[in-house]
Parts: sequence; structure tokens; C-alpha cells
Amino acid sequence: MSETALITTNLMDMTPSDVFEGDFITGLINEIRAKALEHTPDMTTDKGRKAIRSNAYAVRRTKTTVDNLRKGLTKEWKDKAKAVDKEGARLRTACDEIVSDLMTPLEIWEEAEENRIRDINEKIETIINMVDFEDVSPSADTLADRLKTVNSIIIDESYAEKTHQAQCEQDSAIKIIEMKLEAQLKYEADQAELAKLKKEAEERERLDLERKAKEEEERKAKEAEEARIKAAAEAKAKAEQDKKARLAREKQLKKDAAEKATRKAEAKAKEAAEKAESDRLQAIKDKEDAERRAELAAQAERNKIAAEQAAQAAADKRRMEDEKHRESIETDIEEDINEVLAHFGGDLANVDIADTIIDAMINGKIRHIEIKY
Repeated sequence: MSETALITTNLMDMTPSDVFEGDFITGLINEIRAKALEHTPDMTTDKGRKAIRSNAYAVRRTKTTVDNLRKGLTKEWKDKAKAVDKEGARLRTACDEIVSDLMTPLEIWEEAEENRIRDINEKIETIINMVDFEDVSPSADTLADRLKTVNSIIIDESYAEKTHQAQCEQDSAIKIIEMKLEAQLKYEADQAELAKLKKEAEERERLDLERKAKEEEERKAKEAEEARIKAAAEAKAKAEQDKKARLAREKQLKKDAAEKATRKAEAKAKEAAEKAESDRLQAIKDKEDAERRAELAAQAERNKIAAEQAAQAAADKRRMEDEKHRESIETDIEEDINEVLAHFGGDLANVDIADTIIDAMINGKIRHIEIKY
């Protein structure tokens, strides 16, 4: 039975002289190379990639089979060790080169696949990062420009199997930026309205002061005219009266200024409190969004680890069962051989002949006998 489906020659039925003399090794190398490279599997399918690995394994098994023939040479053949080793080394080198020729296209495809997925993930990460801003409270113009940028991103076939994820991330980013833009537009409109009201109040105050000043000047002119008409006796009393009136006006002006400063401070404090509350609510929302994304990523990683651990556990279980099965068969054979040998005398039964016979069976050195596990 052939060691590999790649060649038609049954190496186990051949003698060392058949293998290592003449041009057999050259023909075997050519046959292996022709069979291994006969077909070009489809790299994009799992079946195609498995076919490459299967062919590479078959080449390695052929190399091992010929090497075992070389190691099992008789004393007569061991005198020709140099020639045999040279031929064996030539076959091993050729098989290694064939394996490299088989695996190189697969390795190139796998590297390209990793690069493709990494590029898609980087583009999706760019979309996710669109909702982050250097400024804690970006202006409406900045938000509008960012919204335009996100909307301009085209989710096409280049995203391949992650097209849906990219589209979801883009929709989420658009929604978040639109909400921030709406809030910022309202805030800036409120600020503009406050500035307008403040300017109008200042203008009314200025006109009122000008009116009062003009009325005061007219009143003083009238009083001065009346004072010139009044008798000299009333001049001193009038001067005292003017002084008291001036002090009263100054007191009133100071009172008005204090009330104005108080109103201005209260308005500024209210504005600061409203902005602080808005910033606090936005920070809470941003934190909750980040925590949800982190939890989704963590759950995906936990699922991946669990699947890998389950696969590894299954593989370990199969390996242990195979080893236990082999040991059971070899033990049964050893017991049967020792039982047979016991009929020929106690001395033979004590010699470790059973192990030697079993090894010969396993290595195919006893003709017409095959061990199946």
C-alpha cells in the first residue's frame, strides 16, 4: 500500500537496492513534484486550502518512508552509507522544496487576507472615531463640517463581509453628531439672544441717562434764571438746597449702578449653571455609549476564547483516546506473543522478545502482517 496518494510506487514493497541504486530517486522526485503541482486549488475556499496542506503532508510522509528504508539497511548496505545518505539527503531536500512550492501561494493568500481585513477594520475605526472631538464643546460649524465628512463616506463592496457593520457605525456616528449639532445650535442661538437683549438694555440705559442729563440741565437753567430774579436773601438758601439735591442724585446714581451690577452677575451665574448642567448630561451620555461599545467588544472576545478552548479540548480528547487505543492493541499483542513463547520454555519467555517483534510489525519488517489501530 502506498504511503501517499501523490505517487503510484509502493515503497514498502521495495528493497533498499531498488530505492538507492540507479536513478530511482531522481524519478521519484520528478513524480512527487509533478503530482504535487498538478492542480492549482482555489485559495478562496476552505476545501482548496486544505488540499494544499494535504499534499504537503503527503510529500513529508514520502520523505519519512524513504528515510526509514535508509535507516533499516543491512550491514552489507551500511557499507554503502555515504552513497545512500547522499541520495536520501537529495530526496529530503527535494521534498522540502516541493512543500515550499505548495505552501508559498497559500501563505501569500493568507497574508493578503489578513491585510484586507486589517484595512477594513481601520476604515471602520475611522468612522467610529468621527464622534470624538479635541474640543469638549465643538462649535456648530465644526460639527456641521464633521457631519458632512461622515455623510460623504461611501460604504461600498470594499467593506466585503463587514459592510453591514460599517453602515451601522456610520448611521450611529451621523445620529450622534446630528444630536450634538442640534444642541449646539440651540445653545449658540440662546447666547446670541442673550447678547442681543443685553445690548438693547444697555442702549435703553444710555438713552435714559442722556434724557435725565438733558432734563437736569434744563431744570438747572430754569432755577438759575429764577435765582437771578429772587432776592439776595434767598440765594444762600437756594445754594444749600442745590447741594442737598446733588447729594441725593449721586446717592441714587450709586444705587442704580449697584442694582445693575447685581442683575448682571445673576444673569451670568444663571448662564454658567445652565451650561454646566448641559455639559454634565452630555458627559454622562458619552460615557454610557463608550461603556456599551466596550461591553460588546468584550463579549465578542469572550465568545471567541470560549470557542477556541472548546476546539482545543476536543482535539486533546481525541489525541488521548488514540494513544490509549494504540497502547491497548500493543499490550494485547505483547501478551499473546509472551503466551505463545511460554510454550517453548521459561528462558524464552523471560527475554524481551515480544517488544522486538511488535516493533518489527509496526515498522513493516514482517511481511504479510499489518497492524490496524
